[in-house]
Amino acid sequence: MGNKKNTYKKIITFMILALAGVFITLCTWKKEIGYLLHQENYKTVMIDDFASLEHQDCEISVDGNIVITGDDPWIEVPVDCIVSRITVCMANMISSAHIETQVYYDNGSDYHEDNSKTQFFYNGENTVYAEQFVEKIRLDFIDVEKNVALDVDYISVNPEISHGNWKALFISAGWSLGYLLLFILMRNQRCLFKGNKKKEILIFLIIMLAAAGFNYTLMKLHLPMYLCILGGVSVMGFSLFWQLFLYEADSKRKVCCFLTGAFFLYVLWAATQAFGHTPDEGMRYLIPQYIMNHGRLPMGTDPEIIETTWGTSYGFIPTVSYIPAGILMKIISILGGSGKLIYLAARIPSCIYAVTAVSFSYKTGKLLFSEKSAWLFTCLTALLPQFIFISSYVNCDAFSMMSVTILFWAVLEGKRKNWDIKNLVMIGTGVSLCLLSYYNSYGIIAAAVLYCVLSVCCQKYKCENDSGELSFSRKKVREEKALFIMKCAGIIAITVALLTGWWFVRNYLLYDGDLLGLRTSRATMEQMAADGMKPSQRISYMEAGYSLKQMLIDGKWIEKTSKSFVGAFSYMSIWMSTATYWIYGIVILLGVLGNFCCYPCVTGKWSKDINPKDKEFGYKKSVCDDAMCKESKYEEKGWIGYLALIAAIGLTVFISLYYSYVKDFQPQGRYILPLMPALGILITIGYDKWLRYLPEKFAGIIKTVLTAGWFIMGMLAYVLYIAPVYY
Repeated sequence: MGNKKNTYKKIITFMILALAGVFITLCTWKKEIGYLLHQENYKTVMIDDFASLEHQDCEISVDGNIVITGDDPWIEVPVDCIVSRITVCMANMISSAHIETQVYYDNGSDYHEDNSKTQFFYNGENTVYAEQFVEKIRLDFIDVEKNVALDVDYISVNPEISHGNWKALFISAGWSLGYLLLFILMRNQRCLFKGNKKKEILIFLIIMLAAAGFNYTLMKLHLPMYLCILGGVSVMGFSLFWQLFLYEADSKRKVCCFLTGAFFLYVLWAATQAFGHTPDEGMRYLIPQYIMNHGRLPMGTDPEIIETTWGTSYGFIPTVSYIPAGILMKIISILGGSGKLIYLAARIPSCIYAVTAVSFSYKTGKLLFSEKSAWLFTCLTALLPQFIFISSYVNCDAFSMMSVTILFWAVLEGKRKNWDIKNLVMIGTGVSLCLLSYYNSYGIIAAAVLYCVLSVCCQKYKCENDSGELSFSRKKVREEKALFIMKCAGIIAITVALLTGWWFVRNYLLYDGDLLGLRTSRATMEQMAADGMKPSQRISYMEAGYSLKQMLIDGKWIEKTSKSFVGAFSYMSIWMSTATYWIYGIVILLGVLGNFCCYPCVTGKWSKDINPKDKEFGYKKSVCDDAMCKESKYEEKGWIGYLALIAAIGLTVFISLYYSYVKDFQPQGRYILPLMPALGILITIGYDKWLRYLPEKFAGIIKTVLTAGWFIMGMLAYVLYIAPVYY
């Protein structure tokens, strides 16, 4: 009797969960259902007779050429249907050009600000959405000069019900039920929960509702089906991680779920953003395209990769990060892919570099922090909007972040293992990757060298004297330390020479002794760049006689760099809200201040064994396990670590600042992004110090809330600032 009762309970529970999934599915796909019920109110209009459009202050020819004749020009598009989208295809615009356009929807009550939206129109298809019955749509071109011609290929109005109607319902239902079955499977395997059934069901429903809500939001933004699938998979990966995070489970499963969700999130961004709407992507894309076409690395002076405006190419700087992109593009082209698929293939390696960086961030966090603090540290980098952004297009920045995180982990692991040969080779590999990435990561190399040297120099060694007894001998210690440092430096130098030497030898042979290629690049720019873009014609802040303060304050270098460090997208034309920057700023500032405002950070070790009660908040020992050495007073108080972190942050900021002031004004946060691992360590330490004063249970809850909040903000960046612009 009892078994039957339990069976009935299981059946009822399953039915309730299944009905919840169906209900969520119906809510998610109500637009498709509405289309099936009201097809007569939908229609597709291809407007190619441009001369028939109503317009003001612009001349529209039959072939689509629009000539601006006055200020604030606008054109009207007759619709008279339930509109899903209006697509305006622009042609013959340079890749960096964009036109700010305000779109008004007339639903019988004339145009109104509340019934409009503003977005940028770029070269190619530009899509604007409205889910309502409208009679006309008006496009207002903002701040466009007179006598400017805009070449419009076509304008179309389309309900964009491209998901296969009933087929889409089955796909969505399958997604929800698949998630349900995964939950049941993992519950039966006892790999998620502790056995509290009510709590299990409640948490599952909350996570499923959150995942379905995110999917619903993506559908409201009219994203194509493949983007909704990417979004669903990324949320599923993160939600599984979150269930594992809330309960005790194998760390490998947590890492696997988190990295899966992160990868699909980065691919989601990569698949959403239009090609060429990201910093220098059009110019960088020429490198992997050349590799795809010719099967070799290009010379910096090759005409195929030179951008005519700047008169130079990215072939002069290390091109290692583009090799996987070129190979993947070649594979896709052989399989018959073309167009957007090849563009996406070029971006996928950046997603992989980013996931690798996240993986090594977690490994670094595990060396320094407790479990929850390690995850907080990992999320600080993995879900920072600007990091997600650089992980989604063709660039060197994602490769640079991967190199920096590998170097951080290698140095800390080398310290823990007393600098054995394996870890010295890993440090050399990290340095090599940084050298082959981008100049903005070079400050991290200097900080890593500083930390390694000081760690060895400040350790106290017990050495054998002539009688064979153990004692402290300063002279012998100095000699042994000097030999040990030389040995370590030699192994690292050999590794770096083997991994990077070929590039500089190649430059020496190709560019008449120019090891870095910078001199040749400047000469090429002077010869081939457009007027006004030649190095001799561009005046820096320093050459113009401006002070550093004027650049930082009046030129808004500090403001633009700090904001875009958090997140600024496209050509720094898509900014997040002021409130968003304030939230990120406060969270970061509080974490950093915790290092200086809390007494334990001055007197306590970077050790998890300070006090048994502090195991949740301290730091694992970063000293060697060799019985022949012990910590000095500097390591006990963590000053060497703090000095290295501050050096990493300071040098990275200095390099970007120097370049903007002396060479080319570039207040872009992505140039200082390599400091994020160092900053993340300081933030995590700071919150550990603040939370040291709270009971362990409440401190754990606050850490969970911080991690969840950072995750939510990262996901909202896509929903609020990326998807609305491109779809």
